[in-house]
Formats: sequence, structure tokens, C-alpha cells
Amino acid sequence: MFRRTFTGRDRRFYLVALTVSCAFVLLIFDRPRNSQGKELLLSYKEGEVNMRGVSKTQKPTTSSKLSGNNNGLVNPCTGNAWQNLTSVPDFLSSPVISIRHNLMYCPVGKVGSSYFTRLMISLGMHRDAEGRVVSPYTIPITEAGRNRCANLNTLRLPGQKLTFLQKAELLVFGRDPYRRLFSAWLDKLYSPNPFFWKHWGESAILLDKGFLQYGGHASCAADVTFQQFVRLVVHDKGLHTSDVHLRPVAEECRMCDLHYTLIGKIETTSNDLDLLASRINVTMTFHHEQSYKTAAAVDTVLDAVGGAFSWRHDILRCGISLDRMGRSIWRKLQIRGVFGSSEPYPFKPKELDQNMPAERFIAACRNAISRSTNRERLRKQKDVTLVEAYSQLTEKDLVNIQRVYSKDFLLFGYDQKPDLLFHNRNKTVATNALDWNADWVL
Repeated sequence: MFRRTFTGRDRRFYLVALTVSCAFVLLIFDRPRNSQGKELLLSYKEGEVNMRGVSKTQKPTTSSKLSGNNNGLVNPCTGNAWQNLTSVPDFLSSPVISIRHNLMYCPVGKVGSSYFTRLMISLGMHRDAEGRVVSPYTIPITEAGRNRCANLNTLRLPGQKLTFLQKAELLVFGRDPYRRLFSAWLDKLYSPNPFFWKHWGESAILLDKGFLQYGGHASCAADVTFQQFVRLVVHDKGLHTSDVHLRPVAEECRMCDLHYTLIGKIETTSNDLDLLASRINVTMTFHHEQSYKTAAAVDTVLDAVGGAFSWRHDILRCGISLDRMGRSIWRKLQIRGVFGSSEPYPFKPKELDQNMPAERFIAACRNAISRSTNRERLRKQKDVTLVEAYSQLTEKDLVNIQRVYSKDFLLFGYDQKPDLLFHNRNKTVATNALDWNADWVL
């Protein structure tokens, strides 16, 4: 056998080849991956942005292994590169955390906070027989208090909060500001809620008369229009400055000060939960099960009916009949697309009295849900009422909404002038959808 003698030229050739090969291998394998080794890619749909997952190598950190400018990622609030996190942001309320899953979630009112708080509880305490995270809907909403979760203030040792934020997955969800405002009015003022009738409602009526005053209201304003409510929200000293249900997400969660690694949207929750599960290495499949949508509808019913029935005496003291209470709950559930607009109110006048159990009303809602199988029609119901509500507003009202929620529109990629609302403003046909005492003509 002949044995080849390597010359200096040969050695240089093989050294170069080896260097190129190593660089190629590093390029392939040093990519953001989930727990199964699959690459994490950004997910987009036409015209909307889904949850954005930032790789762990792109997270703010003081680690010397990463560059000080966070690999060039830009803070959209400033236009400058994100810098290392050196102090804990001044949150308006303490975010929820899971130390076990190295996860922080910033809850915001009217942006699915009850649902996602229950998800955090489920992550910490609940598993099915196969080790999967169970649905948040298995936890009653009455048991979904944030006191069941650890929060950022749980970390008390010096530097502990900052270290956690530097290393954890940081989760926040957004919602279309137009739909968020409508949802707040529908849940707190349109449907029976004596607390908000006094606190928001009376303030809205007073503002309509020319002056603003919060608190100290003894009377109930149960007939506040959507326009009156919006003007209370967007006023310079309005609810957007003080109420967790209406503060911009960007401000509530300090999104201009903290680089969130997981940014989701209510409108794309299912896909976003898949990405979240991959990032924190858990099995989460409940949202793909056939029964999930029905469970969501029933959960909405339980929340709407249970609360109102427990406030019956207060509602009567506000001068509102129990028949109106029942009818407005029924219409609210139709507006939210829980069941069809053609489902007639099932109770006769005065049939709903102080002795009727909430379970009977809930049973009627469940039956209506079972008959409402046309998902496209249910979606249309929600859109029709949204358009009808916004047709009450002036151009100035809409400009003020865009001004107050400008950062939410920017950071979550929402359209400030969606065709659904702006193209159809002068084409709205009255359907009586917002009149709880009239038949809905869809």
C-alpha cells in the first residue's frame, strides 16, 4: 500500500475545509427551536400579525454571551435598538408569574384576563391523566382570582425580580381597541351591573352634561349609550387613564420599557397557545378539541347569568325590573355570538322573579347554544352589532379612540381604520340588535 505524504499546501486546504464545515454546522443548529427541536418561526396571516415568538438568544439579558443592543432588535416605541434590562418596570399592577415554567403574564381587563389567569392556574396545578394541561374552562370563573397565582411581587429578594424578567418568557395579549371598547360597554353597562351603572354610568351622564366627576354616585345610570361611554373613556381625564378595563395594554404592561418575548392577540388565541406551549415545554391540546367552543360559550353564560342573578336585589333598587334584567342578559349573549339572534327570549313577563333559580335560566341558554350551529351566522351577529354601535359615533370620537390607543394599534398591528367599521359607517341598516326589548332583525 502506498501512503500519501501530506504537504503544507494539503494541510492548509483541509484546515480551510474543516473551518467552513464547522461554521455551516453552527449556522444550521444555532437557530431558535422549541422543546422538540423544531425551529420557531413567526406566524402571519394576511392582514394580521399572529403571536411573535422571540428566540431566547434575542432576549434582553445581562449575560456577557449576548450583545448589549439585544442583537439589533428595534423598540417600536422609540425606533432604537432594545437595550439590556437594567431595572424593573413600574407596572401599574403586578404581573402573574409561574416560576416552574419560567413565565410572566401581564393581565389586562377586557383582554381575556380571566381566561389567561385561569390558564396560569392550570399550568401550576392541573394536569389530566396523560400529563396535558387542562382547559381553563374547567376552573370556575369565580375561582379564578389572581391570588391563586404567584405574582412578580412574590419575588422579594434583592435583584430577584430583575433576574426573573431577564430570563423568563414574557407574555402579553392584545385586543382590537374598537372591539375592546364595545365589549366593555356591553358587559358593564348594557347588561345588568349595578356597580358599573353607578361608577361608570353616572360619570358618563354627568360628562354629557358638561362636567366630569368620579365616585360618590348614589343613583344608577342603566341607559348609557355607547357614544356616551366612549366619550367618558377618551376624555383627557377619562377612564383610559385610571381603569384597568380600559387602560391601553401598552401602558398597563409597560410594553415600551420591557421587551416581551411572546406577543399574542385575542383574535389568534388558538395558534398563539400552540406557540406558548412549545416555548414553555408543556403539552396543551384542549383548544383543539371539538367541545372547546361549546365550553367557551357555556363559560360566558355562567359568568353573565351568575353575576346578574346574585345582584337581583341591587338591580331592583336601581329601578330595573327583573324582566329587563333577563332580556338584556339574553340579548347580550346573542350580541356576543353565544347563540343565534333568532332564538326567542324563553320567559314570559314577570316569570323571572326573585325565586327563579339561575340554573333554570342557564338551562335555557344551554338549549339555545345547542340549536345554534351556524358558526358563520354567529360571527356575523358580532360584526353587525359592532358596526351598528360605532355608527353612533362622530368622526371626532373615532379620532380620539385612535389617539388614546395609538400604541396598541402600533404594537399589536391593528388597523386604525378597519373596513368593517369605516367603509360601512354610512351604510348601516338598523337591526334593533342593541334594543333588548325589540326583536332582532338580522
